[in-house]
Amino acid sequence: MWSLIALTAVITLVLLVIFLGLIYFKPPVYRLTAKNLIILFELALSGEATESDWNIFIGVPIRYDDDLEDIRLACEELTEKKAVYPDSKRRLCLEPEARQALEGFIQALSL
Repeated sequence: MWSLIALTAVITLVLLVIFLGLIYFKPPVYRLTAKNLIILFELALSGEATESDWNIFIGVPIRYDDDLEDIRLACEELTEKKAVYPDSKRRLCLEPEARQALEGFIQALSL
């Protein structure tokens, strides 16, 4: 009888810990801000941004901010036009069209 009560208590405790863990430990959220984009664009202009940095940025839709999403889509278009491409060390290279666009985005985001 007591072993059944102890087993029930242990199972209840384990389920409670799992439930609380699911509530409090949420998956990380990738949420960009204008400041993050300015940093990325400055890194790209200085030749320090990596292909991975850029691909993560253009690959994840920004559903919570229409202005940032418009910039992301414009950057995706620059990539498709080959105005942004990686070099042999996987650093970003920018054509003049991309440089001009990123400088304009930095100015717009700085306001």
